[in-house]
Amino acid sequence: MEEKSFKKHGVSLNVVGFPYCSDLAGCVDEFLAGALGHSLTICPQPSNPADKTAIRAFDWQGRHVGYVAHYCKPAAWALLRGSGRSRLKGKVVKADIEHHCLTIECTVKTVGEPVADIYAADEFTSWQYGGPVMPLSDELDRLEYMMGEIDERLDGSDGWSEEDLTDFIALSGRFSSLSQCDISGEMSDYRRRLTLRLEDGRHGQLRALAEEMRRSFGRSGREAASGSVLSYWTEVLMHSEGVAQMMVHRDEYDVDKVVRELAMFPESMYSEWCENRSHFVSKMLYLHIPREVLWRFLSGIVFVETMKGRRSMERHAAEQRAVERARELTGDKNASQEKRNIILTGEHAVYYEKTKDNE
Repeated sequence: MEEKSFKKHGVSLNVVGFPYCSDLAGCVDEFLAGALGHSLTICPQPSNPADKTAIRAFDWQGRHVGYVAHYCKPAAWALLRGSGRSRLKGKVVKADIEHHCLTIECTVKTVGEPVADIYAADEFTSWQYGGPVMPLSDELDRLEYMMGEIDERLDGSDGWSEEDLTDFIALSGRFSSLSQCDISGEMSDYRRRLTLRLEDGRHGQLRALAEEMRRSFGRSGREAASGSVLSYWTEVLMHSEGVAQMMVHRDEYDVDKVVRELAMFPESMYSEWCENRSHFVSKMLYLHIPREVLWRFLSGIVFVETMKGRRSMERHAAEQRAVERARELTGDKNASQEKRNIILTGEHAVYYEKTKDNE
């Protein structure tokens, strides 16, 4: 059995930027004066246009109140990565009203180091892509919530009632099933950490759940699920909403350029998609690709497939127009009884050849 290395890590972080948050407009000093002893929740904000590594802070009322100070971000990110969390809570232990600064203490139980560190992630993160990107699917967005909820409930597991335990097992079961479809490196890391935490739990049912997850997330479990994973991703990639979103961008991006970029993705994955989609999914399960890179790659595939479908429909429409034009030129009223060969040599040029069925 894999050796567990649970450690408790704690760090003090400064939170600043309160005057710039609209949720605290006109009440910054009042907020700071009453913050001592309360908890703040910090979580990354990759959508921040000024700083993709920014970490926001929310107060106990759900208000966005500030950001982790720039010089504290390395420690905050180390704690987030080591714990596998998407957010952390810290207790306010110091309030500096004069300089508009709060100090919070975060302590979490971590499980070893991120597995991603042993993979060559650079080959994926260095991939260049300039095409459109789809919004994250509802299922993957829901997984972010479930991961945070699971971690918070496990933190308070010592005081669980039987009902709490039953609810947690139900939540974990839904997560286990849904997370099979997340083939990102981050999800692989999280599943490993979760399994180790459950094995360390004092409830026998949690240890049994850990064993079930280990089988499900292991090689044989992932290979057994590859068919359903392929079905899920095919549906996501070809869903009407995704296609509609890509059609909006049809005149903004060069589809041939996007194809060239997809062809440069490591491990010849675009060729795998074109030639053998079952093998494509199986290979994806083992590559440990960062979620953001994976989603951009899949978005490019959707865009190209959508444009291929559009071109096919346009060709079909052009052929239909050519047939109608040929009918007009020949005055033919009985087209269904004849064979036609239509040759398009220009936008409106038509060569029409007619042969009788009985010839």
